[in-house]
Amino acid sequence: MKLHISIMYASLLAGMFLLLSGCGTTVNRSHLFGSLDIGISSQLEAELDINMEEKLSGTSSATYLLGLLQISGDSSYVDGYGTSNSLNPISMLTSMLPVGVNLSKVKSAAVYNAIMGSEADVLVSPQYLIKVNKALIFTSVKVIVKGYPGYIKDIRQVPLEDLSR
Repeated sequence: MKLHISIMYASLLAGMFLLLSGCGTTVNRSHLFGSLDIGISSQLEAELDINMEEKLSGTSSATYLLGLLQISGDSSYVDGYGTSNSLNPISMLTSMLPVGVNLSKVKSAAVYNAIMGSEADVLVSPQYLIKVNKALIFTSVKVIVKGYPGYIKDIRQVPLEDLSR
């Protein structure tokens, strides 16, 4: 009888230990009815001076191991370039690249290299030439971008009454 009670206590303790030390995931939300998305936008207008007589050019490349880990490439980027519309046929084709190959980062680095080699503020009408080479465990991507240099003359906020028109 004592052996039976000892086994029962040992089982109970083991069960409590497993219950208290088991793995689990807890999701805590502060809103009762799901997530709450808040967005703030600002409407700005810029006046640009675009030099249509000259074209800027920039190049960037990156190498990926197993299509997941970037092992070489640029580390300076320009925000706002490199993203593309998913309905664009070219972006649909480039989305077939292996998971992990971040084409938008390589495109953004190419624009950075083009702009930083000049006095321009923005690259207007960028056109990308993308070359992808796949070899066993390595994938290399090279992007060449060309576009017109743009110089910001003025930036102003659009009045709210002009947004509704």
